[in-house]
Amino acid sequence: MDAREKEQRMLDSCIAAALGEVASARDQVEASIFRLAASAVQTYYPTRANALWNSSDEYFEKHAEQHRLPPADLMAQGHIVTLPRLRSMLLRQLEERDRA
Repeated sequence: MDAREKEQRMLDSCIAAALGEVASARDQVEASIFRLAASAVQTYYPTRANALWNSSDEYFEKHAEQHRLPPADLMAQGHIVTLPRLRSMLLRQLEERDRA
């Protein structure tokens, strides 16, 4: 899987959580990305941001021994490219869903 496919898979997970299709993140990285995604779209899509927060919170409540990964770690590990790119891609894909 190349970097673009990996990024799209992550975005698909965020979109599913934002739409309420995912009750809980699958792992620590995904839960941390959901939190970051929630803060990125909060101004534009508050209800969808809440769904992302809830999916993240659900994971961390079940796995109290794990902590939220900081954005710098998510970028350093290649899970996200940059925060502006994450926001831009999420907003674009959420808008496309709204139009469909």
